[in-house]
Amino acid sequence: MAQCPSTGLVLLYEQSDVDNYFANGGCAVVEHLIIGDGRPNITNLNGLNGITTVTGVMQVNWLPIPDFTGLETLTSIGNLSIEWSPLLKNFKGLENLETINSLAIFNMENLEDFTGLESVTITGDIGIGGCPALKTITSLSVTEALPNGLMIGGCPLLENISSFSNLKSTTRLWLASCPSIENMQWLSSLEAATDIRIESNAQLSSLSGLENLNTTESLWIIDNKNLSNLTGLEALQTAETIEINYNNKLNNLDGLETLKAVKSITIRDNPLLASIGALGNISSKLNYVSIFSNEQLSNCTVDFLCSMIFNPSPGNWFFISANQGACSDKTQLTLACKEAMPVTLLSFEAVLEKQFVNLIWKTSEEYNSEKFEVHHSINGKDWLVIGELKSSGVGGLGSGYQFTHQTPTAGNNYYRLKMIDFDQTYALSTISHVYFNRNVETIYPNPTSDAIHVSSLNPGQIESFELVNSKGSVVMKRRGGKTDIIDLDKYPAGSYILRVVKKDSGVSSHKVVVSK
Repeated sequence: MAQCPSTGLVLLYEQSDVDNYFANGGCAVVEHLIIGDGRPNITNLNGLNGITTVTGVMQVNWLPIPDFTGLETLTSIGNLSIEWSPLLKNFKGLENLETINSLAIFNMENLEDFTGLESVTITGDIGIGGCPALKTITSLSVTEALPNGLMIGGCPLLENISSFSNLKSTTRLWLASCPSIENMQWLSSLEAATDIRIESNAQLSSLSGLENLNTTESLWIIDNKNLSNLTGLEALQTAETIEINYNNKLNNLDGLETLKAVKSITIRDNPLLASIGALGNISSKLNYVSIFSNEQLSNCTVDFLCSMIFNPSPGNWFFISANQGACSDKTQLTLACKEAMPVTLLSFEAVLEKQFVNLIWKTSEEYNSEKFEVHHSINGKDWLVIGELKSSGVGGLGSGYQFTHQTPTAGNNYYRLKMIDFDQTYALSTISHVYFNRNVETIYPNPTSDAIHVSSLNPGQIESFELVNSKGSVVMKRRGGKTDIIDLDKYPAGSYILRVVKKDSGVSSHKVVVSK
C-alpha cells in the first residue's frame, strides 16, 4: 500500500484485478487509475476500499457496476471520466469525495442525478453529455470560476441546473440539445465566458439569467426554435464573433442594444426576423459580415453596415442577400443608407492645442444634410450643445470641418457630433475624448522636419504613443519612456495627430506638422 507503479498508471481490466488490488501491491495514492477500459466484466469495486487519492485521471468505462460502493475512502480526484456504464443511476459510494478538478460524464443512459457527490467541489471544468434519463443537477458544487469550461448536451429531461447559480466566469459555456430548459436563470451570476454556444434547445424561450454577462469572445445562438428575442444580454458590450442562425421564432435582436464592439457577425435563416435595429450602437469596425436568407428581414440601415458600404476596408468581407426590402442585397442597402444617413463620417478627432480643444472631422458623403451640432460632456453621459456648423451640402464629394472649444474643463472632456438632416432626422457620431490639465505634455519643435520631443511632468504615466495621419490611419505605435524623442524623418510632409496614451487609460491628442 506504500508503493505505486513506477509508470504512475494502474490498469484494472478484470474483476480479479479489482479484488486483489492491494494483495498485488496496490497503493492508497494513485496517479492514474483506469478501470474497465472497454472490457465490461467488472461488477463491483469493493476491492478498492483504501484508495484515498487519484492525482491524475480516474477513468471508468464500459462497466456493469450499479454504483461506486468500495470507493468510500476516496477523497480527491484530479480528473474523473465516466462513460458507457449503463447500470449507473447515481454516484453512491463517493460520499466522502471532496474535490474534483475535471468531471466528464458521457453516454450514461440511466443516470438520473448526482446523488453521492454532495460533498464535492469542482474547480476546473464540467462536461455532461448523452444522459437521456438525467433530470437534475442539484448535488454538484462549483467554485466561482470554471477555467476550463461548462458543457452540457444531449440531456432531454434535464430541467434543474441550479448548482451553477454562483458561477461568475468560465471559458467554454455550451448548452446543446436540452429541450426541457426554458431559460438561463441557473447562470444568474455569470459575468464572463470566452466561448458561448446555445444550440438546439427546443423549449428555450428566454436568455433571462445572463443579465450580468458583459464580455465574451464568441456568441453562438443557433437552432433554438422557441426563442423570440435575445432579452437577457443587456449587459453585453464586446464580442469577437456573433452567430445568430436557424432560430425559427426569433423576430428581433432586442437585448443587444448595449453591444458596442464586435469583429464578425453572421445572421442567417431566421425566418421571422424583421429588424436588426438593436445593433445600432455598434461603433467598431467589422472585418466580416454575412446576413442572408432571413425571409422577413427588411430593416438593415444601422450605422456599422452603412459605414462598411461607404468606407470599405481592404480584406473585409461583407455579404448580404436573400432578405427583404433594403436588406435584399448590397445595392438596395446602399440606397437605403444614403437616405437614412445624411452624413458618412470618415473621422472625428478632438485635439488639445495649448489651452483649447480643436475638433476636426471629415465626411466622404453628405446627402440632404443641414448641420452639425457639437456636443460636450464631462462624464460621457450628460451632454450640452456648445456650437453648430452648417453642412457644406456637397453630396457625394464630402468635406472637412473644424470647431474650437475655447473653455475645456479641467479633467475629462468628451465630444460628439449630432448630424442633422433637413427633415430633422439625425445620427450621432462616435465619442472623442481629451484629458486637460496643467500638466499636459509639451511637443516641440512643432512644426518639425525630423524629430519631436515630448516633455511631461509625469513621464512615468505615459503608456504609449500613436501617430495618426490625415486619413485617420495609425502609422506608428511605440511604448512610452522617461526620455521621449520620436523620429518623424521617414514620414511625408503634412499634418498628423500624436496620441499620448496614459496608464490610467486617459488619452491626450496633439497636432503635429511635418515639414520637408
